[in-house]
Amino acid sequence: MKLSVVILHYQAEPFLKLCLESVKRATGNIPSEIIVADNHSPGFDPAVWTRKYPFARFIRFDKNYGFGKGNNLAVKQAKGQFTVLINPDVVVGEEVFEKLLEQAEKSGNPGIYGIRLIDGSGNLLPESKRNLPGLFNSFAKLSGLHKIFPVKALNTYYNVNLKEDESGPNPVFVGAFMFFPTRTFIDSGGFDERFFMYGEDIDLSKRFWDKGLENKYFGNLIALHFKGESTPDTPEFRQHFIRATELYYEKHAPRMSRLIKPFIRLLFQLKFHAKPKSTAHHHRAQQVYYLGKDRQNVELLRKKFPRIKHIASNEWTSLADGSKIIFNVNEIMFSDIFLKMVRHRHKKFRYRFWLPEEKLIIGSDHPTEKGEIIML
Repeated sequence: MKLSVVILHYQAEPFLKLCLESVKRATGNIPSEIIVADNHSPGFDPAVWTRKYPFARFIRFDKNYGFGKGNNLAVKQAKGQFTVLINPDVVVGEEVFEKLLEQAEKSGNPGIYGIRLIDGSGNLLPESKRNLPGLFNSFAKLSGLHKIFPVKALNTYYNVNLKEDESGPNPVFVGAFMFFPTRTFIDSGGFDERFFMYGEDIDLSKRFWDKGLENKYFGNLIALHFKGESTPDTPEFRQHFIRATELYYEKHAPRMSRLIKPFIRLLFQLKFHAKPKSTAHHHRAQQVYYLGKDRQNVELLRKKFPRIKHIASNEWTSLADGSKIIFNVNEIMFSDIFLKMVRHRHKKFRYRFWLPEEKLIIGSDHPTEKGEIIML
């Protein structure tokens, strides 16, 4: 078997449905398996999901093991030569897995591969390509100096030397999307399970990078990451974030850790306290448009959006900024949708994805807020 797709799920059922639809398409021509491992979400029933999605295998853990251990347990059951880890709030393009497999089989030393991740508005998520954290670049990021003084020297936490649509070596990738040889991951010990969540992806990336494995970013391949759908912004999860940072420095820079540990908590407290409120949902879309081939669907959508209008795929670029656009995912390729989103991100359109068979419309206008879920 060529590929195992592992999706570690926790309380993100509507987004998991869209994720599974995209993964089914992306694996259509590949000898592969899809494993959904649930981290003890309340009410999650693997039997129910198996009946609805028989092309995937569903596992439910007896408790929430966190990101690192949960993925480790799932990957141990993977049979593919390569594994890709994706979050349940990720939607992949149809060609992504095939292209990554081609690259990995050409390489003599594949490590971790990552791709360009965009948010629900088509903007690059900078964590798609990161540098190894150090004292200076971490301080600049946590303190907000990289935003106050937007110069390259203060923005080295992210790999700004590599343009978003370029491909090339990159040290650190985000756990929301990681592609690697299965045996290499297992032989390395997988994720360090002392990280409950956050930081384990940086630690794994560094270990692969330090071994001389090929960690590579592919900017020509795109996936959508709604981000944060299964991660609540609570004091408990903020503590996980702080502890992960401390643990990383304790492990990789123990002498430095003793000196900077008091400042880590202070910087994080300042960061969380100063976190701005997004206004992404504080305005109404001027108009709602349906982008699809079947005009009969407009009447169904009109029950929820009385003023909705049907447009052809070549008409939407002239729409007013802030318009809400609903894609019927049964009629349009995900990869085509992503290219449109990236090309017109300056228009600040509000995108929604419609799964007709699920009577479900979902989308997200800001990466730090929960997305919108509409049932028809």
